[in-house]
Parts: sequence; C-alpha cells; structure tokens
Amino acid sequence: MANQGPSSKMTSPVFNPTPASSRRGLWFVVGFLLLGGFFSAATMAMRWQTRLIQAPGEVGRIQARNRTAEHELDVLNQNLDQMVKSLQETHAVMLDARDLVGLEPSPRNWNLQHPADEFPAPNPEGFLSGLLTGSACRIDETLLQARQLRRSFAEIVASMERDADAWASIPSTRPVEGGKITSGYGMRRDPFTGERVWHRGMDVSVPAGTPVVACAEGLVIRSGWYGGYGKMVEVNHGNGLHTRYAHNSRLVVPVGRRVKRGELLGYVGSTGRANAPHLHYEVRLHGKPVNPEPYILPPTIVTE
Repeated sequence: MANQGPSSKMTSPVFNPTPASSRRGLWFVVGFLLLGGFFSAATMAMRWQTRLIQAPGEVGRIQARNRTAEHELDVLNQNLDQMVKSLQETHAVMLDARDLVGLEPSPRNWNLQHPADEFPAPNPEGFLSGLLTGSACRIDETLLQARQLRRSFAEIVASMERDADAWASIPSTRPVEGGKITSGYGMRRDPFTGERVWHRGMDVSVPAGTPVVACAEGLVIRSGWYGGYGKMVEVNHGNGLHTRYAHNSRLVVPVGRRVKRGELLGYVGSTGRANAPHLHYEVRLHGKPVNPEPYILPPTIVTE
C-alpha cells in the first residue's frame, strides 16, 4: 500500500466572494426595493387620480339629491300650510257649534300660525337636517291641534245626543246639495237697483230643479207665493226658530204638514224677485232674521 502524502488529502470547496461581487449583490437588493417602492407609489397615485376623477360626479349626485330633498320639503310645507288653513276654518266652525249647543268655548286659545322663529333655523353644516327638524315640529303641532279639534267635536256630539229631541228641531244642515253662496247675510249691493241694502239671508246658486229640503224638524206654516220671495216655504221649528226657503219653481208640502230634517220641500227656481235660479235661505229667531251660516254645521257632527 503506497503512502499518501499531505498533498493527497481531499478538502471541501469554500465560496469566498470578492469585494466586487458583494457590491453587485447589494445594488441588486437596493434596486429591488426601489422598484417595489416605485410600483407602490404609482399604484397610490393611480388610486388618487381615480378618486379625483370620481369626486365631481359624486358631488353632483349629492347636490342633485339635496335639491330633490329640498323640493320635497317645500311641497310638504305647502301641504302643511293648507292643513293649517283648514284647521283655522274648522276651528271657527267648532266655536259656532259649541255656542249653538250651549257649550263653553274651547279653553285653549289656539295659535294656528307658525312664526318663523318658532322653529330651529337651518345652519350651513346641517341645512337639510334643520329643514327636516322645522317640518317635523310643524307636523307635531298640526297633529296636536287636529286631536284637540276632534275632542271638542266629540263633546259637541255628546251634548247633542243628550238633547236629541231638542236638537232635531234646530236647523243645522244645508237646504240644498252643493252650490255656491253668491250673497251672504248682511249689507250687499242690490242686484236690481245697485243700492246697498241689508240682505236677510243667504243666496245659494244651484241649477234650477235642485231639490230643497228641510234643515230641521218642524211645522210648515207657509207654502205658496209670498211677495218678492216668490214661491216660498216657511217652517216653524219651535223655541222661536223659523226657516224660510224662497224663489222655488215648485213646492211639494202644504201648510200644516209636519216635516223632518232632510224632507223634500220643493225645487229651486227663480220666482219672485230673483234674476237667476238660486235658493234664498233665511233663519229667523223670534221674528228677526239672523245669520244662517252658524246653523249650517259639518255633516259629520249632525245627529238625529
């Protein structure tokens, strides 16, 4: 066996980089990081650009929605104005009705107006929020007033039901369906002479032939021609209350007939001192004409 010298011993190869190769590796890592940063920055820039492009369209859509909301709020407030007006008219009728049946006026003096400073003023940071708050306050107040009116009318109905027999003889309904009041109770210009004279009733313009009915139970004490009234029916309801229905074209009830509320008396015409078909309606208390309008109550509170 031959001797093996030291030169024949096997060794493992070892990588010993040179300074040049180290610098190349370092530059490679730095370049990779810079390239990644560049792509990240480019991606963020593209996203911001997309947002900037989309922003005007989004703002436009928000502005359009705001304009729509403002228009709808305007319509809502207009409807609320109409409701308040109707409540005011109903309130006036309610007071007349309470007086008619002997009840005290409503204890609350309602203020159905809505001053501008009563509701929160809108601010630039919450414009629509302010408008909505103001409308909500108006709705709450209007609903409260409507409930109060309903309670008051319920009291009227209860009072009427307690005195149903007496109530049946109090004029309270319209003598004709529909029509327009062309001349009310009080001073007016005479249609024939042009002079200012006192009108003792109310004229309701309706087509000729429209049925005329009794406004309450009573006894017919006149039925026929009566001077300027033309063909007229007068009904005595007791307690000093009388009603007159004038200018009829035809009458269907004789004197002495006892009639009920809503019973047919005749048909509208233009007889007597009349220049067009209409009904002249009068309410008399102890022989003196009084304003008939307070005696014409809403149908919903008339009971038999």
